[in-house]
Amino acid sequence: KSLMHFQHYRTVTLSSSLAFITNYLFYGTTFAFTQIFAEVDGDWTSPAMEMLIIAMAEFAGLLLAWLLLLHPTMGRIGMLRLFNCLSFLFSAALVSVLVGHFLVADPAAYGLKAVVSGMFTIVYLYISEALPVEIRAVGVGFCMSVGRCGSVAAPAVFSIGQHVMGSASPFITSMMVLSALGFLAASHLVVETRDKPLDTPCLEMSIRSGRALSVDA
Repeated sequence: KSLMHFQHYRTVTLSSSLAFITNYLFYGTTFAFTQIFAEVDGDWTSPAMEMLIIAMAEFAGLLLAWLLLLHPTMGRIGMLRLFNCLSFLFSAALVSVLVGHFLVADPAAYGLKAVVSGMFTIVYLYISEALPVEIRAVGVGFCMSVGRCGSVAAPAVFSIGQHVMGSASPFITSMMVLSALGFLAASHLVVETRDKPLDTPCLEMSIRSGRALSVDA
C-alpha cells in the first residue's frame, strides 16, 4: 500500500510533523544551550557544569517517559499532548535567560531538556505502533527522515538569529511556536495505540469519525 494512502495519511502526516518538532527541540537545545550558557554572565556555575546538569536531565526525561508508560489510564496521545504543553511552558520560561534571571532560566533549561528527551522517546514509540504492519517499516523511516530535517533546521535558525539579532530570542520563540503546533498535531491524532495489538490492521480507517480509541480521550 502507498504510504500516503487515504486510510492512514493523517497518522503519517501528523506523526512526521511531531518527529520534525521533536528533533528540532532535542538537537536544537543541545546546540543552543552550549552557546547560550557560554555567553551569559552571572550564572551560578560554569557553562561546563550547566551542560553536565542538562545532560543528566535527559535521563530524568527518560525516567518520566517510563513512569508515564506505566500509568494505568494515560495513552500515547495524552503523553504527547502533555510533553508538548510542558515544552511550551519551559520554552516560555527560558526567555528569562535573555535578561539574566537565572533562578528561572536554569530550571527552565533543565526541565525543557528533560521534557524533550521524554517526548523523543514517546514520539518514536507511537509511530512504530500506530502505523499498520504493511507500511510500518517505510512509515517509520519516512517519519525519521522528516525528523532529521528538524535536527538540521534548529542550528540554522539559532545561528541566523544570533547573526541577525545578536540574540537567542528568535530560536526560543521558534521552540514555543513549534511546541504549540506539536500540541495541536497530537490533539488531532486519531489512532490511540495503548493496549492495542501491534498487528491491528488500519486503525485509522476504522475511526475516520475523528475520535481516538483511547481510554483517556
